[in-house]
Amino acid sequence: MLSRRLQQILAKKKKYQYGIRYFKKGKDFKKPEPKDIKKNEPICYECKKPGHIKAECLKLKKSEFRKKDSSRKFRRYKKKAMAAAWDNSSVSDSESSSNIEEEENVNLAFMADIAEKITSDSSFDSYNDSDLYNLEDAFNELYDKYREVSKLLKASKKNVARLENTNSDLKSENEQLEKQVNELKR
Repeated sequence: MLSRRLQQILAKKKKYQYGIRYFKKGKDFKKPEPKDIKKNEPICYECKKPGHIKAECLKLKKSEFRKKDSSRKFRRYKKKAMAAAWDNSSVSDSESSSNIEEEENVNLAFMADIAEKITSDSSFDSYNDSDLYNLEDAFNELYDKYREVSKLLKASKKNVARLENTNSDLKSENEQLEKQVNELKR
């Protein structure tokens, strides 16, 4: 490697003597920059920050959690629960210490697969159908009252507009009559 570098330097020196320049300026004697060192670190394609990859990105994990959380609301799904029991293969006290050293202690974990039906929101399940029908009836009654009140409000607004018009007409007529009275007094 040293000899190759020396040959490049000598070749460069000879080429400068003839006025020919085959090497790019500064390419061979370039010092490593901090940017080059950072290039070795992986860059996340999601948040564009160095130090981690897309699979480890917190931003992506948060958005995936929100998607999963919002899609599972008020939806029933099956979830498997695992039950574990530890079994220690221990040697009884009556055996000799030499047998204990020869045998290996193995810890085993036995798993049982239990399928249970679990709901995502327990407060939603506490309501029964009669409560929902009662709520629906109450909503329909309130909606009917709303429609009646909105009709009354609309009629009242029309009445107010009509009365304002008549009021302005009467005021203008009153002003004209007052002018006539003032003219007659003079």
